[in-house]
Amino acid sequence: MKKFIEKYNLEHMTPYGLRHSFASFCSEKGMDQLVLMKLMGHSDFNTTQKYYISISNKRKKLAMEKAYKSILEKENAM
Repeated sequence: MKKFIEKYNLEHMTPYGLRHSFASFCSEKGMDQLVLMKLMGHSDFNTTQKYYISISNKRKKLAMEKAYKSILEKENAM
């Protein structure tokens, strides 16, 4: 781990942190929840979601923009 951190000039990193980042990245890229759950070795997706997936600010912003756009489209259709 130490060599990896030094090679890529990273801040402190743990195997758990890499696992967490992997799950969040896969989720953000749209990986099927069942596939991600199995890759993480969990029998229940709630475990994967609760402990490993973080929602980035970028993802939150995109979701809000999508919702806002949908509302505007519905209002303009009336």
